[in-house]
Amino acid sequence: MKQRKPIVSLLLAACLLLGLGVTGLAAEPGDPRPVILAVFSGTADAGGLRWDIGGAEEALARAYPGYEIRRAFTSRDVIDAARERDGLEIDDMTEAMERLIADGVRDVIVVPVCVLEDGEYELIRSTAGGYAGAFDSLRIGRGLLGGVFAGEAMAAALSSELRRWAHRDTAIVLAGRGTDHAANAAYTLLQEALTEAGYEKVFVGTMEADPDREAVLALLEQTGVKKVVVLPLLPAADEYVYDEIAGSGENSWKSVLESQGYKVTCVTKGVGGYRGVQALLVSLVEEAELIAVPAEEPEEELAEEPEEEPAEEPEEEPEEEPVEEPEEEPAEEPEEEPAEEPGEEPIAAVGVMASDLVPGRYPLKVYASSSRFLVRDAVLAVTEDGMTALLTLEGHRYGELFPGTAADAERADEEEIISFRWGEDDGMVFVLPVTSLDTELTFAAWNIRRGCWQDQILILSSEMLPEEAFIC
Repeated sequence: MKQRKPIVSLLLAACLLLGLGVTGLAAEPGDPRPVILAVFSGTADAGGLRWDIGGAEEALARAYPGYEIRRAFTSRDVIDAARERDGLEIDDMTEAMERLIADGVRDVIVVPVCVLEDGEYELIRSTAGGYAGAFDSLRIGRGLLGGVFAGEAMAAALSSELRRWAHRDTAIVLAGRGTDHAANAAYTLLQEALTEAGYEKVFVGTMEADPDREAVLALLEQTGVKKVVVLPLLPAADEYVYDEIAGSGENSWKSVLESQGYKVTCVTKGVGGYRGVQALLVSLVEEAELIAVPAEEPEEELAEEPEEEPAEEPEEEPEEEPVEEPEEEPAEEPEEEPAEEPGEEPIAAVGVMASDLVPGRYPLKVYASSSRFLVRDAVLAVTEDGMTALLTLEGHRYGELFPGTAADAERADEEEIISFRWGEDDGMVFVLPVTSLDTELTFAAWNIRRGCWQDQILILSSEMLPEEAFIC
């Protein structure tokens, strides 16, 4: 997918380096605005802070302008290093939750920016859960590779970056850290999704678990390529990226690949800086799970109450009056339903064509077959050559559209796919070709989270067009 989000401004980047989070979005003291708490393992690297962590926070801020964006790191070592080296003050998870309570915040969404739902993710979740009773609402998102369709979603989120580096004589290695946690299996699911999506020379590998480096080297040898690009499969560029991936040590990915005769390029950037992954992260916020407060006390009181109710009142209820209730009149009422009127309500089969309208731009009403396909704003552009619709979607669920069925979209060339551009308030704007108004139009929408095409039926209604738009 082609993400065209504007680059983070220099002012924002400078503020991120100073450890101020998303400057300008922080609430004033006592302001009860809801908070999105973005939690990272952390990095003290300036580039990782600016582009990866800062980019992810900026994406969240633009998608949720009513929320304050706050930051927390799980690594105490990184927090201390950032303070000592750069004077940055960053909360750990507990400090961040305590600060939320002290500031009177009532609604919180915790966003763990983790690739895997491993031990680190579980720590974030358990720490947040311990504070559930302190807020009116506390929700938590999934990891980037969490959930049934996470492999497909991540493959789609990385597609723009993979296409950038894909060349005939080049293979790509997505280098993850690896873990003995059961969540490590998500790497294999990602590899399967990448292969299914047609990325025959993209391989997932780790240094500490499966798929291991030896397996990746064997796959690279089968491709016959001469060049390898290594992309870190980590949220942000950190010490691990510079030492274990791009470092000069004999055991780094770069050194091992070069020893096998490959020309190696190591990208020192985390996935948090990729536009597609940022869109995926935003979609995970939309699906964040509510953390319920455990209820313990009510159980003792319920044990005594039931004894008093059933003793005296059951005999008074069976009265003999209902025998007279069945009247014979309602039997005739169903015949009065107007059977023929609904046939006139649907919009006319022959729709409004471009030749029926005066060239110009008009407000448009859109009806969709799926309740999840939410259109925030729609504008119809009429020219002598035809009509197009500018649709701004609510949320970040769909990343691409195609004029046809989902099955057709799977076989379509990239030039036929309709990508979005970023509009105001982080809206995703699509420009669709329109053959006619007031008729059913078949489109396919790429679901970012599920990583698949889904059929949509759209009706672009002329009901909002002014009278002067029509040619008499």
